[in-house]
Amino acid sequence: MSQEISADRWTSYVQNTLTRIDECDKVILAYWSYNGTIPMVVVTFREPYDWSRKIILPLCTNEGGVMSSSERDIKGYAKMATLGK
Repeated sequence: MSQEISADRWTSYVQNTLTRIDECDKVILAYWSYNGTIPMVVVTFREPYDWSRKIILPLCTNEGGVMSSSERDIKGYAKMATLGK
């Protein structure tokens, strides 16, 4: 299944949106590891926002303690953002 189809499936689960994200310089993106990357619900959540001039601080909970490909994938989904540590 392609990621586009998977993302469409999750759209109905994202009900709450951030109303003041424009006022933030840094965003802590907390998520669980799903098959070595970010879950599709997180991809769907980030779609309506402008990530330019934002620093995303990823916080991944998993059993292995590694970020796997999630950092690379976040940069792909939020191209204008800076990924912080």
